[in-house]
Amino acid sequence: MDVTVIRHGTAEDHASSDADRALTPAGRLESVRAGERVAGLDPPPDAIVSSPYLRARQTAQAVAARVGLVGEIELDEALVPDAPPAGVWELLARLSYRRHVVLVAHEPILSSACALLLGKPVSGLSRAEILSMRNMGGSLGHGGDFALRFRG
Repeated sequence: MDVTVIRHGTAEDHASSDADRALTPAGRLESVRAGERVAGLDPPPDAIVSSPYLRARQTAQAVAARVGLVGEIELDEALVPDAPPAGVWELLARLSYRRHVVLVAHEPILSSACALLLGKPVSGLSRAEILSMRNMGGSLGHGGDFALRFRG
């Protein structure tokens, strides 16, 4: 399984709650560009899972449109900003039959989850930044089973 994580694009500073912050026009463009980069990956994504927060959902929708995703974008609370990284591990274990899963979320959950998967520290992702990993162990047995494909 390949796992690609994307931090949401730039969001507005204020909304009724943090979960309701929408992408700015620049954030929408960043999300489209992220989708274009993901569209070139092999194998193509066969699942996209997003944080339920608005800005992540909007980013996931832009990516899904660019990669031609067949099916729905799944929402999962394991991808909210302060969720424990073990929840991402459980999410991926549930999706282990997939070839390439894209996760769209926030910091600090993304860098924490990537550190767990790679078995080494990972610095925080910038807005609309992508980090792609490949599972080298064949199963989701323990941290360090993944290898970094690229970051950008």
